[in-house]
Amino acid sequence: MFVSAAIVLPQLVQMIPYGSGINAGLEIGKRLGATPAESTWIVASYPLTQGAFVLMGGRIGAVYGHKNTVVVAGAFWVLFHLISGFMKSVVTLSLMRGLSGIGGAFIVPNAIALLTVTFLPGKMRNITVGFFGTTTPVGAALGSLLAGLFVQLTPWKWLFFFLAMLGAIVFTLFAFVVPGVRFTHPKNNARYYIDVQDTAYLLVAGVALESVTNERILAYNGAASWNTLREDVRRMRADFATGEYEDVEGIEISDAHEDIQRAEEILRELGRPGFIGKDEMLKNFLDAAY
Repeated sequence: MFVSAAIVLPQLVQMIPYGSGINAGLEIGKRLGATPAESTWIVASYPLTQGAFVLMGGRIGAVYGHKNTVVVAGAFWVLFHLISGFMKSVVTLSLMRGLSGIGGAFIVPNAIALLTVTFLPGKMRNITVGFFGTTTPVGAALGSLLAGLFVQLTPWKWLFFFLAMLGAIVFTLFAFVVPGVRFTHPKNNARYYIDVQDTAYLLVAGVALESVTNERILAYNGAASWNTLREDVRRMRADFATGEYEDVEGIEISDAHEDIQRAEEILRELGRPGFIGKDEMLKNFLDAAY
């Protein structure tokens, strides 16, 4: 639950400038000596860049790691909110808000990706995704409230100083609490399996990634049948497994080390954790579904 909160909070924080810009933009522009028309750029600059750079942020996260991207983007976000408090004109303030919006754009897709990497399908993932979606309107509403309080009761610059301090706390928590993606690599005489979600990733990669050529990548390493899987489940959950051994075993899974390594390499490029052991996969499924 603590890891879940650490992933959700960055999204909440990066949504606050949406509401704060809408609520306080005209008043801040007035104090800077700008016209209402000019002040609209204070409002528009953050969502403009935040929306424009989301796809780029997701791609960079897939290459350099989702957690690393969120941490760097969070530092970028904090830095330019801190600098915003020192600006003396609408143009420079709008520019700084636009730059901080780029940080927000890199946070969103990679935080979502971390949800899928960190939590297996099941109750915890569903709860976390639900809270993640809720942070969008809640963050914007919180930003409007904070903007009203700070602009009315303090010099406007303290709104940005507060956001910088809040972001520093949240992104530091994120950096220390959220685990990085661990990659495992096949070894001789070891059995590795891939789940349905990773299979879907590989199918998409065959279309979307230029690095994937006409090659066999959807391979499994090791051998198993319905009988052996049933026995493994019975060992883990004696109350759940039913059925007896059948005379004809299922088709064995292919043993293709080179193809397995290639599939692992592609999953890593997509930011996925790679292959896990059969027992671990079965246990995770049982825990999540039953």
